[in-house]
Amino acid sequence: MYSELIDDPKIKELNDREFKIWVFLLCLACDCDANGYLKDYDFEKLSWRFRMKPKQLQSTINKLIELNMVSIDNNIFYITHWKLRQYMSDDVAKRVQKHRDVKRYSETLHTEGDVTYQNRTDTEQIQNIPEPEEVKKTVAGMVDKILLKSKLSQKDQNIFIDLLKRIGIPGFTAVQYTQRYGLDYIARKIVQLEYTKTTDTKVDNEIGYLKTLIEYDKFPVSEGYYEYAKSRAEKLLKSDDYQMRVLGAYL
Repeated sequence: MYSELIDDPKIKELNDREFKIWVFLLCLACDCDANGYLKDYDFEKLSWRFRMKPKQLQSTINKLIELNMVSIDNNIFYITHWKLRQYMSDDVAKRVQKHRDVKRYSETLHTEGDVTYQNRTDTEQIQNIPEPEEVKKTVAGMVDKILLKSKLSQKDQNIFIDLLKRIGIPGFTAVQYTQRYGLDYIARKIVQLEYTKTTDTKVDNEIGYLKTLIEYDKFPVSEGYYEYAKSRAEKLLKSDDYQMRVLGAYL
C-alpha cells in the first residue's frame, strides 16, 4: 500500500464494495507471488475465495479492467503495473536515492521566486531563479524533464485530473486523457480554450470544445495564441496556487 491511495483518482471511482474487492485482489496477488498474476485463479475460484456472489464480483472486475487497475493475459487475471510498484530489488542505495530525488522534485514547486523564460529552444533556458544554487539546478532539471516528455509523475497526473474536473470534464474521462496524452499537450489545450474565450470567438459548449481540442486537435490555433501562452506560462509560474505552477511548468 502507498499513502497516495487516499488521493488516487481511480480509487475515488470505486464504491465501498468495489474497493474491498480491489484490496482482496492485491492480497491474493501478493499471496500468489507471481509478479501480480493471480495464477490458478479463474473467475469461479475468485468468487469462492472472496465469498462473494458471482454477479457482484463480475461487475466489479469489469470496472477495474475499465479503469486499467486489473488486466487479463491468456485468461489469467493480473494486477496492472504490479511489477512497477512491487518490484524486487536488493539495490537499497539506488531506491533510497530515487526516493530522495522524487521528494526534492516535488518540493521544488513550493520554492518561492521569480521564474522566467528566454526565447524557447530545444532545451528551455531558465533565469532569475533565487539562490541557493542547489534549488536552481533542481528547478532547471525539473522543467527540462517536463519539456523532454520524461515519465510523468502520479502527482502531476492527479493535478491535471483535478484541473480537467474543475473545467467540467467528467472524472473518468479526465483520467483517460492524462493516461493517453502528454500533460504538456493537455496544458496547451486548456490554455487554448482560455485564450479562445478572450477573443470574439463564441463557444457555446466549453466542455465539448475542450474535448474536441484534446481528442482531435481539430480547431486551428488562433492568431496571437503563442504570445498569449508564453506570457500566461510566466504568470502561472509565479502563482501562489501550487496547481497553477504545475500547469505553467508543463505549458
